[in-house]
Amino acid sequence: MLDLDKASLSGASITGADLSWVDLSGIDLSGADLSGASIRVADLSGANLRGANLSGANLRGADLSGVDLAFADLSGASLRYAQMPMADLRFANLAGVDLNEVDLNGANLTFADLSGADLVWANLTGANLLFAHLDVVNGHYVDMGKANLAFADLTGADLFFANLDEAVLSGANLSFAFMPWADLTGADLFGANLTLADLSSADLIGANLHGTSLVWTGLSAANLFGVDFSGADLTRTYLSNADMRGADLSGASVGLNLLGADLRGADMRGADLSGVDFSGAYLIMQGMTKAHLGGWNLGSWVDMRWLDSNGVDLSVVDLSRMHLIRASLNRADLNGANVFETHLVGSNPFRVNLDGADLSGANLGYADFRGMDLSGMDLSGARLYHADLSGADLAGSDLTRADLTRADLTRTNLTGAIFGSAVFDGAVMCRDAYSPDYDGAIVVDC
Repeated sequence: MLDLDKASLSGASITGADLSWVDLSGIDLSGADLSGASIRVADLSGANLRGANLSGANLRGADLSGVDLAFADLSGASLRYAQMPMADLRFANLAGVDLNEVDLNGANLTFADLSGADLVWANLTGANLLFAHLDVVNGHYVDMGKANLAFADLTGADLFFANLDEAVLSGANLSFAFMPWADLTGADLFGANLTLADLSSADLIGANLHGTSLVWTGLSAANLFGVDFSGADLTRTYLSNADMRGADLSGASVGLNLLGADLRGADMRGADLSGVDFSGAYLIMQGMTKAHLGGWNLGSWVDMRWLDSNGVDLSVVDLSRMHLIRASLNRADLNGANVFETHLVGSNPFRVNLDGADLSGANLGYADFRGMDLSGMDLSGARLYHADLSGADLAGSDLTRADLTRADLTRTNLTGAIFGSAVFDGAVMCRDAYSPDYDGAIVVDC
């Protein structure tokens, strides 16, 4: 390698020069014009190229470790395979640059313009890209783990299989970004814009999406275990077959597709879930206190065992054939809901509004209805075995073919109730309320 004398070349014009394999380490080329120069495999480590013009230059395989390229113009240059760890590229122009397999580990790219750059297999781990422009970059397999991309512009970026684990993307614009299979585990996306982005099959375990815009975002089959969606805008978000176990959707505004999603243990307290498609979703161990679910589309095969929906609005919701085993429905609003053949075994519907709800054929075994107003309800064919109906008002209710085996009917108001072919085997009721219609019931003094 030719060793050039280290005299200062600051401001020099070296356009089109061939400096391939030359040792330029530590040289002062600040403000120099090296446009169109060939500097392949040259050693520029520690050099001062601040404000230099390197547009269209060929820097393939060059050693630019620790180089100062702040405010430099590298537009259209080729830096493929270059070594640039810890380089200073603040405010540098890297638009359209070939950065394929470049090592920019720990580099400072604050406010740098990398729009349209080729970053395939590039290494930007720990790099500082605060406010950088990365719109429409080609970043297949790029490594940006632990990088600072806060407020960066990644509009339309192609980040297929990119590594962004523990990266800071708060306030970043990722609208229209293409990110299938990207690794965003532990990433901070607080307040980021992911509108119309594609993150299908991406890994976001433990990511922070608090206050994030996910309007029309594709997250189908994504791993969202433990993700913080609190306060996020999930309007029209696609989450089909996503794993959302332990996710926090509290206070989120949603109108999304959760077809087949795994939501076991997710916290949905206070979320607006009206119009959501939950067909085939797993909602086991949910926390949905005070959530609004009016107009839910639960389709079929939804598993909602151990659901905690205290204070939830389930009005006009189709809950037919759902599994709500051991669910807590304290103060929930089921006004006009369809609960036909729903499994509510062991559920606690304390103070639930059931006005107009269809409970025919529902499995309500072991449910706690103490003191509830069930007057005029359609409970025909309902299974109320071992249910606690003590003090409840069943006046005028239709309990035709209902199974009340071992149910507690003490102090229950049964005035005008219809019990055609109902089963009372082992049911407990007060002596003064007993009649031959309740054959099989156990009479006690109340």
